[in-house]
Amino acid sequence: MAPAFADDENPAKQLLLKMADAVHNRNFDASFVVVKGKSMEPYRWLHAKQGNTELEHLSLLNGAGLEMVRIDSQVTYFEPQSEPYSIDTDSIAGPIPEVLFKDIERLSQHYDFVLGGKGRIAGRAAQLVRIESKDEYKFNYWLWLDAESSLLLKSAYVNHDGEMIE
Repeated sequence: MAPAFADDENPAKQLLLKMADAVHNRNFDASFVVVKGKSMEPYRWLHAKQGNTELEHLSLLNGAGLEMVRIDSQVTYFEPQSEPYSIDTDSIAGPIPEVLFKDIERLSQHYDFVLGGKGRIAGRAAQLVRIESKDEYKFNYWLWLDAESSLLLKSAYVNHDGEMIE
């Protein structure tokens, strides 16, 4: 059970708000691997903020390639064997945890935010934030955030027993 905090005093929620701001307003170049069972998919994620314009590029580094480019609220997908297509949306659908792009206030209607332990991920000081479903029908998210930049270093989908799903 999550500790009770006034909504604006919850330290886990405050870290999630910082992360949401960092994901949209910081410039970064990140590489990450998605592990699904015994398979691994490496990605590169670039993000830039130029004036009021937000730019994002996500690419799958294995196989024939998959590229996704977002400029503000338009995402263009470049897939092998297909013509490029664009959709109006404010986030790229793909391996990046959708919780990074959700409205934290709306998310709090269905999830509790709990501060976990501290550790090191990829040589960086990290803080674990657990996003725990208020019902048994949704999975939980565990996010390890960079203590300095608030950017995501590691994420996991876990069941209610704390077992990693993805």
